Amino acid sequence: MHSTTVRLKFFKNAYIHTLSEENYPDYIHWLSINRRIYLKLEDIKNIVKSENILTAFTPQKTSKEFLNFLIDFLKVIFNYFHNSEDAENSENNSTIEKEISNQFQQEKDFIYHFIINLQLLQKRIEENLYKISVPLLRKLTLDYLRVVKIPFTGDTDSGIQIMGFLETRTLDFKNVFILSVNEGQLPSERKLNSFIPYSVRKAFKMPTFEEQDAIYCYHFYRLLQRAENIYLLYDTEVKSGGGSGEKSRFISQLMRIVTKRKEATKVKISQEIISINPPKNTNEIAKIEIEKTENVLAEMDKFLLDPKDSEKVVKYFSPTALSNYLECPLRFYFLYVAELKSSDENSEKIEAVDLGNVVHECLENIYKPFTQKTLNKEDYDGLIDDAFITNHIEQVLINHYFISESCEELTGRNIILFNIIFQIIKSVLKKDVQQTPFSIFSVEQKSKRQKLQLDAEKTILLSGTIDRVDQPNPSTNETLRVVDYKTGFVKMNEPKKKINDSEYIEKYFNDTQLKSGLQAYFYTYLFKQQNALRSTAAGIYSLKEVNKGVQMLRKGSVISDELLSLYEENLKKYFGEIFDTTIPFRQTEDEKKCLYCNFKDICSR
Repeated sequence: MHSTTVRLKFFKNAYIHTLSEENYPDYIHWLSINRRIYLKLEDIKNIVKSENILTAFTPQKTSKEFLNFLIDFLKVIFNYFHNSEDAENSENNSTIEKEISNQFQQEKDFIYHFIINLQLLQKRIEENLYKISVPLLRKLTLDYLRVVKIPFTGDTDSGIQIMGFLETRTLDFKNVFILSVNEGQLPSERKLNSFIPYSVRKAFKMPTFEEQDAIYCYHFYRLLQRAENIYLLYDTEVKSGGGSGEKSRFISQLMRIVTKRKEATKVKISQEIISINPPKNTNEIAKIEIEKTENVLAEMDKFLLDPKDSEKVVKYFSPTALSNYLECPLRFYFLYVAELKSSDENSEKIEAVDLGNVVHECLENIYKPFTQKTLNKEDYDGLIDDAFITNHIEQVLINHYFISESCEELTGRNIILFNIIFQIIKSVLKKDVQQTPFSIFSVEQKSKRQKLQLDAEKTILLSGTIDRVDQPNPSTNETLRVVDYKTGFVKMNEPKKKINDSEYIEKYFNDTQLKSGLQAYFYTYLFKQQNALRSTAAGIYSLKEVNKGVQMLRKGSVISDELLSLYEENLKKYFGEIFDTTIPFRQTEDEKKCLYCNFKDICSR
């Protein structure tokens, strides 16, 4: 490969899977842990065991070397299938074994035609190959191979014949399956590679798309003429890269003919929608409850401190873990006790969670040099510069392997998300400049793990990363703000009528729509454990509503120790509930909360 990074697509390729069948699960496991789009060569050499695959990672400096390498690598794959077929034939020459060995014929046909076409391309551009850069050659090769058509090698003794449309001429079949009977596929799209306009061609009786449609129509109806069972399949999904999802006009014509001549034709038509999604269970779905048996409690022991074992590794609870438990105890069990992972494969797209992480890290990198310093209006002259922001975003994307170091790989949806990230960061900086002067106390600070004693026997640890702690008007104000960034919309808990502090805090634990405030208080609680003498307020910065700035809890008043004591009591109550053996992990009653849950298929919701 030419660059120092490797596309994840390479490892998803079916041929690479075949060449490294023994080690392929190891690759997938490694990639699922280290979610990346690009891989460093040094990482590849550590995880790849197959010598055949390792040869693909030899850097090619010139276009000639690259094209020769591509052809040679395809020959390696071809020989793999050829040798596998010979091995099977040598073991047993029975009819069954011959049929099994033929499974490689299609693969060999594909690779053979790729090699032949690459060699043809090489001959055509050989004289000017030295003028073509590797990226341009890559594009030329992809465009060239995209239009290559590979015929299937048929076996006259086989019951099933896979044929092109024109190959069916003068042949009759009892059972016919026609695939992709979509408008634009059958008949094919109206593409006329000619400078002569349609009206001129029509006037001078030159061939037009109408003749092409007529040819397709003739072959279609002739093929159906003597068939007894006919299956016409078309795709109803509208695809972004092409494909209307509309059935062919030929199907509509057939439906009209059969409907008009129903008694005369005696043709029966049935329609069926085939979906790849699992059918929904219409029966009553049993509720899922996980009892806290000895085995479950043994798994939960990883969260409890052991006074007799100071070296025991204990996992801590984060604000997100608390929110997950309050929204759905069963989801908490799947995530934190059973430690189930999402079934989503590595994506080549920047997902929503990635967007939030990139924004957080960019803001951290921008503000980190100003920690323990006061920011004034003039300090933002360089910060809100477009090139400055773009460089920070690119660096974060490179660090997370979303783009390569050349920064030339963003395409399609990723470009849109890049612009969204840029606009969010610029909007935050523009809003912050209006709040100057203020000082930065800390950014993305991982709090020390704080002990929380639930009862005489159980003590857990709490921790989390505090996005930002700042101090508005430091010369006249001593109150610090604990600020939590949120990429979604924020619902504030500001009751119209006055309620006591106990009801106010309990509302955060009972109403999951207030989870932003719940987590902001969690971070404030952690911060106060380490900075007990500092007066502190709490706020939420919604990155979807930047114009509102930092939305302060309790209208910006200082969070009192009494209020945090009430918050701590509720923490003990609900974390204690997690370890209560009489309360199983139940699924939520509110199915709206299941909409974006990774485990909704387990619950059949």
